[in-house]
Amino acid sequence: ALSPASQGIDLAQSLPEAALNDLIYNSAKDVRQKQIDLADGRVMEASLTLIRGVGKVVSLHDVTTFKKLDKLKSDFVASVAHDLKSPLGVIYGFAFVLAEMKLPEDAQSYVDRIIHSTTRMRTLIDNILDLGKIEMGVEAEMEPLDFGTVAGDAVAGMTDLANEKGVSLRAQIQPPLPMVHGAPARLGQAVSNLIGNALKFTPAGGSVVVSAAVEGADVVARVKDTGPGIPPALIPKL
Repeated sequence: ALSPASQGIDLAQSLPEAALNDLIYNSAKDVRQKQIDLADGRVMEASLTLIRGVGKVVSLHDVTTFKKLDKLKSDFVASVAHDLKSPLGVIYGFAFVLAEMKLPEDAQSYVDRIIHSTTRMRTLIDNILDLGKIEMGVEAEMEPLDFGTVAGDAVAGMTDLANEKGVSLRAQIQPPLPMVHGAPARLGQAVSNLIGNALKFTPAGGSVVVSAAVEGADVVARVKDTGPGIPPALIPKL
């Protein structure tokens, strides 16, 4: 709390909190919300409201405990995901060895399913670990890339799932596409997620088409499916 001696003194001198002063002095909006980190380690959800002719009102909500719990959850999930990679690698390795042997048709089918399932689980684990990196602020490696190749690889990786669901999945790339600047792994993951979502809601006998083409100065990618789509009433909530 500010002492009576602080009255009439510039707030920045009475309250030496850089993040809070930045919110107060550099806000041009009538209402502004921001998460700020205080010098003592606490995390606050700050809300500033400009009352014209009066001044500014700042309310602070201490969310330090929630942030700590969220970090503990993220660390736990990342730890479990990392520990799962080793046994999955062993399962995948032995299944791959079995796949190279001359097995009866039904046994070969079982091995193929093991390989497919472990591949999907490894992908899910990689996604969890990638999410942890994003939360920690780790930047992805950006480089020039061929988006057509990225999209094609994503389609190839989701083909088995499409076949299981009885859905036609194909890529429709209009070459030549110019090189774009991005993170190949992240872009591939994003396309795969869109394809997975489309397959999830497309009934058997339907189709999913991944397209990419040059439109003006941009490379535009689309994932189109024959599913029911989003109910009109829910579109404004997206």
